[in-house]
Amino acid sequence: MIDPFRAAPNARAFDGPADRSGSSVGARRGRSQASQLVALATHVELFHTPEGEPFATFEVGNHRETALISGHPFRQYLACRYYNNTGSTPNAQAMQEAIGILAGQATFGGEMHSVHVRLAELEGAIYLDLGNGEWEVVKIAPTGWEIVTIPR
Repeated sequence: MIDPFRAAPNARAFDGPADRSGSSVGARRGRSQASQLVALATHVELFHTPEGEPFATFEVGNHRETALISGHPFRQYLACRYYNNTGSTPNAQAMQEAIGILAGQATFGGEMHSVHVRLAELEGAIYLDLGNGEWEVVKIAPTGWEIVTIPR
């Protein structure tokens, strides 16, 4: 799932706890793995759907992806960030606890937005995901159509 297919372009990141000391998240002694995982997600945009499903939008390479917080793609993203930051892997219990906290933040602290998979309407235009490696969509508006790259 990709960004323009979430019906609100101005979603904000949840203002959760973060390690602002400049040191790596894993470097602080006494912090649980779950707390470190949550801290690694402070830049992620957390929100929920009208049905109450918690989602996250995060940067991958030169584009943004939107995924269900409890889904495999977001878990992989978070595990990869943890490994890159600490050099070790998080245990399953820590991951589950972090996912629970992030889902709660999305549900109770995040904005509500609709999520669309391949086709969406936004501000009078219809967007059709081309599903290509360039992350392009066809924007169909009353004035015509154009192929656009999804903005960061």
